[in-house]
Amino acid sequence: SGGWTPLLLHSRPSFYRKVRELTHIDRYESLFGYDPIDKQHKILCMSYNPREKVYSYHLLTFGCEKNPSWTSIECPTRHKPLSSGICINGVLYYAGKKEGASSLVIVCFDVRSEKFSFVDEPYPQSLSSKRVPACLRSFKDKLVSIRWRDLGSRSVKKFGLYLWVLKDCKKPDWSKHVYHLSLPFGVDISVVGIIGTGEIVLSMKYTSNPFYVFYFSPETNTV
Repeated sequence: SGGWTPLLLHSRPSFYRKVRELTHIDRYESLFGYDPIDKQHKILCMSYNPREKVYSYHLLTFGCEKNPSWTSIECPTRHKPLSSGICINGVLYYAGKKEGASSLVIVCFDVRSEKFSFVDEPYPQSLSSKRVPACLRSFKDKLVSIRWRDLGSRSVKKFGLYLWVLKDCKKPDWSKHVYHLSLPFGVDISVVGIIGTGEIVLSMKYTSNPFYVFYFSPETNTV
């Protein structure tokens, strides 16, 4: 099975055909980024050739050209994308795995310069995972990588929420924040996202009636 096809609302049918040109490939992932300086949107498409067992990288730029077309770009390190992307201040972030490596990395793609860089996950071994990428979100215009762990309890649901905020992807420089939360319901939860006020949105992992959504404030350490 392949990845997903980016759906863009555009007045010209020819533009949609450009988006479809590379997505006939059996295996691919497409991520969406924005360059705020040149005010250009770009689609990064990573296709996989199962016969040669390699990824190739392509870019579609639009915003100024009348007839945008796919271009091939070079990546110094072959890698497999493992998550959806999030674009913050012109840098597209997503989880990936380098060719031949066992641990996950965070890929940083500069949308304007079209250059790749890689940041190692900051977690201790107890929180690392070889298969499941962390939850990547935007927190006050910075990339935050979130993991959580069930601390176990019968009457009250307790778990640890671990946040690493990336201050600079070039160094890289991380700041760590750990919170211990208690919820009055014995339910499994997942991180949904972060809203503009900086609150982290948590929801029940499985549907039920009633269904609960929780808002956690890192500033006040309250739910």
